[in-house]
Amino acid sequence: MGLPFESFRVEEKIPAGILVIITSERERSRLRAKQKVIAVKSLEDVPKAIAEARMVLLGKEGSFRELLVGIDPGKNIGVAVVADGEFLEGKVFRDVDSAVSYVKQAVERYPAAKSFIKIGVGSPEYEELAFKVSSEVKGVQKVVLVDESGSGRGLEKFKGLPRDVVSAISIAMREGRQRKRRVP
Repeated sequence: MGLPFESFRVEEKIPAGILVIITSERERSRLRAKQKVIAVKSLEDVPKAIAEARMVLLGKEGSFRELLVGIDPGKNIGVAVVADGEFLEGKVFRDVDSAVSYVKQAVERYPAAKSFIKIGVGSPEYEELAFKVSSEVKGVQKVVLVDESGSGRGLEKFKGLPRDVVSAISIAMREGRQRKRRVP
């Protein structure tokens, strides 16, 4: 779900159709808006602000019921974040560490009553991913291994997304078996 946005100057009137405003802490006090205002202190806070805006637009202020992070392992690692059945964001990575870092950040950005990570088992790389995710990502109830055969089919509404992200969405939505954590 890409978020459409418009830019306004502080002195401009914000149209009624705008539901959420993201601005800086400095500019917040100058705004006269009835909409939900999310203020950031630095550029590092922008991804969290965008996540909060997504939650507001979905009527989920506070937290989701269920957060699913699907991972399609391989040479290109697709990651998709799905909450309460809605695709929120996704990305493709070339290395395990970057993918795991993104998963950690996604779990932190989107609070949920229950969080699960689902990893496809269609390529040998899934074992390293499963181990790293199990040991490095906190706040997750389960890490689940999923048969990913045919994982890119039946998701035509995501046609504009990278194939690996579409596969990760499919993996996130499938049933699987819980991974038993290994003790290092």
